[in-house]
Amino acid sequence: MYICPLHRLPLAQGPDSARCPDCSEPFRIENGIYLLDSVQRADRLDFDVQADVAPEPIVHTSFAERYLQEAAIPDLRQATILEIGCGLGGLTAALAQSPRIVDSDIYAFDHSLRSLYQAKKLIRPEHENRVHLSTQDASRLALPENSFTLILGSAVLHHLSDYCRFLAECYRLLRPKGVAVFAEPFVEGYFWPSFLLRLAIEELNLQDLDGPEFGMCRTILENTSYRVQNEGNLSVLDSLTDKHYFQEGALSSAAREIGFRSIRFSNLNPPEFYDNWMRHFMDVYGIQHDALRRTTLRFYDCLRGYAGTALPRIASHFKIFVMTR
Repeated sequence: MYICPLHRLPLAQGPDSARCPDCSEPFRIENGIYLLDSVQRADRLDFDVQADVAPEPIVHTSFAERYLQEAAIPDLRQATILEIGCGLGGLTAALAQSPRIVDSDIYAFDHSLRSLYQAKKLIRPEHENRVHLSTQDASRLALPENSFTLILGSAVLHHLSDYCRFLAECYRLLRPKGVAVFAEPFVEGYFWPSFLLRLAIEELNLQDLDGPEFGMCRTILENTSYRVQNEGNLSVLDSLTDKHYFQEGALSSAAREIGFRSIRFSNLNPPEFYDNWMRHFMDVYGIQHDALRRTTLRFYDCLRGYAGTALPRIASHFKIFVMTR
């Protein structure tokens, strides 16, 4: 099914390479993984390093089930599925084992070959399903149009500079009535905790945030501010690994302009998650300074009381959005 990412021609497969008739060099196949990344972006190395030190990957069964529910797909038989940025393969493995997916082809790619090595060890297809792994760059995909019933991605779009262009690629790749499902970070859920953390630092008059008790406090504050202030400035954001926080309005407008006939959003986490989101946020970034935690949590309690039951909407940090062609 793969095509040349440069010349858009079908690839002829050999035992250890795939060749385009117009390319001087073949695309290698290593351990069943097609190496089709013709761009070789520098940030691929960051993900290679992360893959080498990551804990043992696990099969994300409940996450796969949630994706299928959000896509309103009861079951798939003899379907063609694409996972964008599959990383260590947790979601891929779950899709390949799902009893709701039978005799189907699951194509999964990442631009980190080291991540795909880990995924290869984890994935054990069941129900006559087949998995095809490749390295690819999202800006130049080696896949033909009108080929997929379902496209999925978990925390991948915010890594792409021109995500609108990529959503147009998804539209091209989907069959009519095909569905694309993504889970991504949204600006409200990161801006509010970062802002409250900034307020607490000023109230406590903390000058030095470099001690181990502050964890990644300085990094998340600077990164969030930079991404919010430079929203839409692709030339500035391109150098970052994490480039975007999303907004429903902007995504809806982009998807409708591309041609998707329906767009839906839902919070990834249940409402009660946001009772402790500030504490979880500081835990994730290793912020253990006692006074800073207490002060920030006091501010968050004020936000919770003021927002009431609207808090999960106001502070939602990750949302699933579904687009139907």
